[in-house]
Amino acid sequence: MKYVVHIRIEDSIINQGLFCIMYDFNKDIVTVVVVTYNSAKFILETLDSIACQDYKNIELIVSDDCSQDNTIEICQQWIADNCLRFNGAKVVQTPKNSGICGNYNFALNFVSGKVIKYIAGDDILYSNCISRLVTAYNEGHHKIFFSSLTPFYVENEKKHFCNTRGTGSVVFANYDPRKQLEKLFEIIYHATEGPTLFVETETLRRLGGMDEKYPMLEDFPIALKFLYNDYTIGYINEPLVYYREYSESVSKSNKKFESMFLESLYDYRIKVARRSTKYIQLWHWAILRLIVKLTAGEHHTLRQFAKVLLLTDIYALQNKVQSIACQTSKP
Repeated sequence: MKYVVHIRIEDSIINQGLFCIMYDFNKDIVTVVVVTYNSAKFILETLDSIACQDYKNIELIVSDDCSQDNTIEICQQWIADNCLRFNGAKVVQTPKNSGICGNYNFALNFVSGKVIKYIAGDDILYSNCISRLVTAYNEGHHKIFFSSLTPFYVENEKKHFCNTRGTGSVVFANYDPRKQLEKLFEIIYHATEGPTLFVETETLRRLGGMDEKYPMLEDFPIALKFLYNDYTIGYINEPLVYYREYSESVSKSNKKFESMFLESLYDYRIKVARRSTKYIQLWHWAILRLIVKLTAGEHHTLRQFAKVLLLTDIYALQNKVQSIACQTSKP
């Protein structure tokens, strides 16, 4: 069944004039969750890009993490002007500032869509982003997806677009979750780009949502959690999101960002080593985890020592120790 509505939208990049909305209720609802914190400067570009999606059956949730600017007022007015574009639209706010992962999990309480596209309130979706992800999801192989993205920055009021970024086509080429996990351990950067995250609602809830142990880091830990629990990750090797780079972004302004990244890496290295009963590896990763914890946010000699240890061929060392143990045990 299809339902067509005609509304007029003024002062929008979507269209000047008649804007036609067509809901196809035979297609699943996709919930787009926009997470915001002091996003007033960029949020309208994000919202307009969602309204421009060629996939029409979208629920929109803006989840604000106690912004100190007028982000909420801007979003409320925009939704009032554009609400007929969506199969439900609302603005919600966390009870207290909770960080990125806390905000993601708070918004999860309000989601009614089968799948969720998360996006920060300063990034922009390609117009085919949702439809491309839904097509991949409907193939039935994966519960979570990432894609490539296009970084951009603004200088002198002009957008400058950088080369497409993403290493996931290499990391997630195999459909075995444990092999994907081992590959992600090797190629840790740019495989799980947070702005491109697309995930099945039911499975995310079953796994307990985002890991708030790493409050400012959502993408890498959730990828590790899915793989560790034997869910494969799907990857679309084409850009579906424009990622805004600027000095105030979380990844550039938060000194503890790198530490959270490494802590999550070592935590799952420890889990995998324990599950595989590889206790030398477990010790190795536990020491690195401790060093990172002790030097969080600091450029410290111990941190450099940790990086040297990380490059140590611990697997060869373990094999050598096991070989010696076998030889000494022979009569």
